[in-house]
Order: sequence, then structure tokens, then C-alpha cells
Amino acid sequence: MGHGGEANEIVRGNSVKQVFTIAGGAVVAALLSTSAAEAQLASSSVGISARVVSFLSPGLSGTVTAAIIFDPGNPGSVAEASQIENALSGGMAAGGAKLMPKKVPVSSLGGMAGAKVAFITQGLSSHYGAIAGASRGVLTITGDKGCTAAGKCVVSITTAGKTDISVSKAARSASGLSFNSMFAMLAKEI
Repeated sequence: MGHGGEANEIVRGNSVKQVFTIAGGAVVAALLSTSAAEAQLASSSVGISARVVSFLSPGLSGTVTAAIIFDPGNPGSVAEASQIENALSGGMAAGGAKLMPKKVPVSSLGGMAGAKVAFITQGLSSHYGAIAGASRGVLTITGDKGCTAAGKCVVSITTAGKTDISVSKAARSASGLSFNSMFAMLAKEI
């Protein structure tokens, strides 16, 4: 175990096994708190997302279904979906529209039929192609800038340090969506 002789199996009164168990638990706790922080980040970005929706041209009006695409087998994705759903509960104003949440498992993308907006949760990178294929005419919004960089999601919003809104020219074009000219001052097209 050591590099300069025999390792002492007792570290501050704990066995090596106990130390590794404690360290492993700390790593798991750190990973879980990271997932919770990412889900919280998504929740704080929902208001910004509603503002982005208000820049669509032509604008949306009335009650609009906002699909929340998630992976039921990914705890981080489930947590983020719940955060987004809670933020949208009761409907959130987005220009002339009222966004109403609808959770859609990534394995059932047909469930997003009728949606005009879709929130893409974390942990879905292996599904981006299928999501893009199922979301023609839908404004897809994510916290994963990799999805916009790959041309699979229309908008990514990150708020680490400062708010960054990116728009994928390829995904926007494929979705047939347009934004008004004011939005160009707020977002970076990639």
C-alpha cells in the first residue's frame, strides 16, 4: 500500500477498510450533492427559459405544453425533471403563453406530441439524436451546452458564475424556429 515500507493498517484509530469506506461514502455524497446542485441549477434557469420562449417569432399564445424529457433510470435526470415540473406547476407565463409541464420519459418520446417547448434534463447525451428527431417544431432547452454544440438542442442555458444562453443555428434551423431580433443581443449563436 505504501511507497516507503510497510503501511500501517491503523490510521488514527480506524482500520484501512474503515478509512476507505468513509472515503467512498464521501465520494458518493459529493456525487449526490453535485446532482442536486445541477437539478437546482435547472430550476433557477426555468424563469430564464420562459423569457427565451417569449422571444420566439411568431410568438406562442394560450396554454402551451412544455415537455420535460427525462430518464427514469437516471436519478439526476429524475431530480432535475421534478425541479422543472415544480417550477412550472400551475403554469408559468412566457410572453403570451402559459407553460404547462408534462413529464415524458426518453423511452416514450411520442409522448411529447403537441408540445411546443421541451426541457431536456441531464444525462441524456446518448439520446440527443432521437430527441432531435422527435422535436421538429419544438423549442428544446437544456442546461447541457454540449447538446447545442452538437446541433441537437436549440437553446442551452448555463448559470455558473454568469448566465450564458447559447443557440444552435443547426438545431434552430432543423426545428423551423425563429427568434425576434432582440434575442440576438442576449444569446450567442453557435
